Amino acid sequence: MNKKQISRGMLALALASLSIAAQAASTWAFSGVTSAEGANAVTSYTGSEGTLKISGAYVAPNSNSFTTSGANTTLLHYSGGLGMASDGSSTPNHAIDNVGNTEMVLLSFSQSVVLTSVGIGYKYGDADVGIFRLNSTSAPDLSKTTATYAGLTSAGWTLVGNYGDLGTDTSAPYTLVNGASNTAAPTASSVGSSWWLILSYNSTLSGTTAKSGTLNNGDDYFKLFGVTTSVCTGSATTDCGKKTSVPEPASLALVGAGLLGAFGIRRRKAAQAA
Repeated sequence: MNKKQISRGMLALALASLSIAAQAASTWAFSGVTSAEGANAVTSYTGSEGTLKISGAYVAPNSNSFTTSGANTTLLHYSGGLGMASDGSSTPNHAIDNVGNTEMVLLSFSQSVVLTSVGIGYKYGDADVGIFRLNSTSAPDLSKTTATYAGLTSAGWTLVGNYGDLGTDTSAPYTLVNGASNTAAPTASSVGSSWWLILSYNSTLSGTTAKSGTLNNGDDYFKLFGVTTSVCTGSATTDCGKKTSVPEPASLALVGAGLLGAFGIRRRKAAQAA
C-alpha cells in the first residue's frame, strides 16, 4: 500500500468516526410477532442501536421484594403488545397491571440509549406508567433490590417520570417521554441508560409526582406496544448513564481532527518530495 492509499484510508476513517454520533433513532416494536395469541414473548431483539433484551418482574401486595423469575414473570405477546399474567390470564389481567401484583418490564440495551417515546397498544381502565433508568456500569439485579422508592434509588435507579392517563398509540414515535421533542429527538433535559424499567404505576415504588396526567393506584392495565430510542452520545443529553459504547462527540471530533491533520502532513511531505 502506497502513501496516497494510506492517506485516503485515514481520511475515510476520520469521516466515518465523525458520523457515529448521527445515528438515526430506532423503533422497537413488541407486537406483530408470528406466534399464537398470548404465546411467550420474544426476549431478544436486534436493531441499528445494538441489541435489546426484555424481561418481566412484579411486586406482590404488601411485599418489599421483586419477583424476577418463574412462570408468573413470563412476558406474553398479544395483539396490543406485551402483557403479563402474574395474577390471572383472563381479560384484563393478561395486561401489565397494578391490580393485585404490580407488574413491570425491564429493558436491557447493549449500549446507553435515550428512551424517547412509549407506545401503549391496549388499555383497560386507566394507564398510568412509571419509568426508571439505571445509572450504573453493572446490570441490575432486582431480586436483590428492596421494592420501594428508596430501595430503587439506593440501587442506582432514577425516576425519569410518572406519566398518567396515557392513551393507546401504535404509530411511532409513540407518546413522548423523558423530555423528548415533538420529533422524538432527545433534548437537554433527556437522560440515557442501558437499563430501563417500565411499570404499571405504584406510588410505593415511584412516588406521587406526575410528569403528566393524574396518577392512581390499582386501576391501571396496559400492554406495551413498543418504544423509540436514540443512542446516547452526551451531546444532546445531560447524562448518558455509566454504560455506553458510543464515544463522546468531543472525543470523536479530536480523533477526526487528528486524522485529518495527519492526512494534511502526509500530503505536504509528498508534494515536497515530488
